[in-house]
Amino acid sequence: MSDGYGVVVIGSGPGGYTAALEAARSGFRTALVERRPYLGGVCLNEGCIASKTLLSAADVLEEIERGGVFGVTASGVEQDWGRLQARRLEVIETLRAGVGGLLRAAKVDVVTGEARLGGAHEVVVTHEGVETVLSAERVVLATGSSPIVPGPWQGVDGVLTSTEMLSIDPLPKSATLVGGGVIGCEFASMMIRFGVDVRVIEMADRLLPMADEALSSALADALRRQGVVLHLGRKVERIEPGGDG
Repeated sequence: MSDGYGVVVIGSGPGGYTAALEAARSGFRTALVERRPYLGGVCLNEGCIASKTLLSAADVLEEIERGGVFGVTASGVEQDWGRLQARRLEVIETLRAGVGGLLRAAKVDVVTGEARLGGAHEVVVTHEGVETVLSAERVVLATGSSPIVPGPWQGVDGVLTSTEMLSIDPLPKSATLVGGGVIGCEFASMMIRFGVDVRVIEMADRLLPMADEALSSALADALRRQGVVLHLGRKVERIEPGGDG
């Protein structure tokens, strides 16, 4: 089966769906291909939005615990991890629906399936064993990224990606985060405030090595105040299961 489009976008994350909306608004007949049965890509489902939802909950918990500073005291305050997970999913579902509504309003055709480039100006989409060929004057690749576990660590008990950590249940008593970039620092700040003993290992001599040094220093100070243990300028050589983790 063949359809002709001015633009076919592969990937429905922030780069993909915004590109599709812009193409449609510019007068191109547009299709958006997503291999998963939901929209939004990594950012919405397993990245920025998901982590910020949990970070917001950690902020609320911290403010309540600091209430005495403002003359407000509370007792029996604790986090409900199951309810926090439900809240995360509620936010994601709401925003998925919003993205879908924007695409429908712009008359973008959403096609579910695994996309690959075919012949000249062709995108082949496979879904449940059926191939659909989309012809396109232009193709936008917005396939995003995904977390990986380095080969030597694959299959080691307790080694998880950031995606798996978002929905871990129950929360672990302790966690070592390999990498002091944006994602590692987000998880460190969130988990320490939920009562997890957190350590961060970063091979560079500072956190966020691609950011301004002043920002890195301020963030390191903030995490240390929260109780996070930082191991900077350290490289992980191996990970081995032990009696205590």
